[in-house]
Amino acid sequence: MCLAINWLTYYDGSGVALGYTVHNQKAREAVVAAGAVLDDNAKVVVQVTTAHQFKPVKNRLNVLYTAWESDVMPPAFQAGLQRADAVIVPSQFLVPVVKQYVAPHIGVYCCPLGVDTTRFKYVEREPAKERPFRWLWCGAQNLHKGIIPLHAVWSRFVARSDMELYLKTTCEDKDDGALQQVNDNVVVDSRYLSRNKLAEVYKYAHAFLFPSAGEGFALTLAEAMATGLPCLYTDWGAMQDLCRPDTGYPLRYELRRSAIRLQKPPSPGKPGDFECNAAQAVVGIDSMADVMEYVMANYDEASARGLRAANRIRNYYSWENTGQLLLRILAEVERKAS
Repeated sequence: MCLAINWLTYYDGSGVALGYTVHNQKAREAVVAAGAVLDDNAKVVVQVTTAHQFKPVKNRLNVLYTAWESDVMPPAFQAGLQRADAVIVPSQFLVPVVKQYVAPHIGVYCCPLGVDTTRFKYVEREPAKERPFRWLWCGAQNLHKGIIPLHAVWSRFVARSDMELYLKTTCEDKDDGALQQVNDNVVVDSRYLSRNKLAEVYKYAHAFLFPSAGEGFALTLAEAMATGLPCLYTDWGAMQDLCRPDTGYPLRYELRRSAIRLQKPPSPGKPGDFECNAAQAVVGIDSMADVMEYVMANYDEASARGLRAANRIRNYYSWENTGQLLLRILAEVERKAS
């Protein structure tokens, strides 16, 4: 199938923009590999961006490929969705979320992202013997990534010498990052790393801890699964698409509705345009601590789940699959508009 598209978004971000940067670059490469042709004059225009930053091109078919982490969107995001001729999201969870804001004739499609399994390879891990058991958390410096419950649960383990917490994040300014030993068993790594170097971070961990309040896709969880890490994850939202109880360890949570406010809205508007009362998953600290202890004590079982997780990512979440599905979706959008 040969389809001409104008892929309008090109950027290189870090920090909270890193997920969209990977999404944009890899999805573009994948759809081209599947047979699409990039053409600035093409009828179909694709933008990978947040909904409120979406600006359609006149007299074209404008496709928004976006994500969000909860069941309700702020007004500015809703308005962005309504400017699109079609919307693509990376998880089944988001399909009904988007449909509540767009007209019935607007197509809403699911096209999951992928993982480069040649880079994020499966690693057969041994129980921790010569060094502490390393728990890895990886994500942007957003509250919804689970930083608060993460600190709360680690307060119970901070005196333990047989385990450590490795926090991998990225500063907004790529030159500001550092590798810091915060205390005896906590390391904060805010350096900007290449994808190959990031794969090394996953490689040297024993398990992945991700008590996120909500995800649009959960790329770091997918990468951790690809390397065979036993993963503790919040069993809500897009994370339910990725991980299953037989491929990871779902964490108990309470769904609470509370205000979500963007701290730095990158486009003009009233403050209320960037806030909403949305559901967020709040992970239970006691149950999370119990699961952590269980994984460390039963690492052979946990490693078996990690292997199944790696196979799941390899079979269902490759960038090749993303590219082929995305090409079919864009062709359908063009066909329906003809």
